[in-house]
Amino acid sequence: MRKLLVSVVMVMLLVVSVVAFADDAKVERTVVGVVMSDYSARWFAELGFSGDHWDYLALMKNIFDFVNGLGYKAVPIFDRDLELYANPESDPVVKFTRTYNLDQVKLLILCDTRRLSPLEVEAVKKFISEGGKVLALSQVSFRDHNNSKFDNPDVFGLSNELKISYSSFAWKPPAHGYIKKAADHPIWEGLDEFIPTTRHWVMVVKTLEGGKVLGEWFNDDKILPSHMPDLNGAIIEAHNTIYIGEDLFLPINFKEPMVQMLLANIILYLMQ
Repeated sequence: MRKLLVSVVMVMLLVVSVVAFADDAKVERTVVGVVMSDYSARWFAELGFSGDHWDYLALMKNIFDFVNGLGYKAVPIFDRDLELYANPESDPVVKFTRTYNLDQVKLLILCDTRRLSPLEVEAVKKFISEGGKVLALSQVSFRDHNNSKFDNPDVFGLSNELKISYSSFAWKPPAHGYIKKAADHPIWEGLDEFIPTTRHWVMVVKTLEGGKVLGEWFNDDKILPSHMPDLNGAIIEAHNTIYIGEDLFLPINFKEPMVQMLLANIILYLMQ
């Protein structure tokens, strides 16, 4: 009888542990990681933080406030967090003081993260391969942590994951005044056909095989596409990723209600 009682208690404890673990896993899968890169912040500083066009702190605040406002928990992910995720033994001292474990993150937001170290690139690749989702905007992985080019014919360190190849910078009106819906998709629910992009500043990219164009660049007149079809992708979806060729979280763009609704739809879609 005593042995039976002990067995029952052990089974009950096991069930409780499994349920608790499942609950924890469920909570952990709602976490949104926001990459706060010192490498990229230095680049913003070199530009002089010129108002709402290039304000890294305002950019980060917009993201955290917005994600939290959607009901998700937003946590900062720093350069060393990414690097240690790629190689836990890369720094045996720092690994004990890491801020957040990416194993608990469902969506990683890389917003204008121009400079990524090779280890960070490997971390994002690993994150995607293990089922994580990525929202990447603008210059993500355009250069390494030293602002040097990656050895990649498509330029971006994450070209293959985002399915994009670099063509040019572009920043003069009337081009890129709007993003136009290019395909039926949940990110367009409740939105107008044209989304204003006030800054007119974008990364012009070619969509690689495996990428699906969800939105295209249009001029201020809403009539003329800004580029030839193969270079006109504004929003591109690939496996577990969505790339946007402009930084929509920057204040000058983010102030537009339709931009905020688009970003909300994208985040909700990636968090499903």
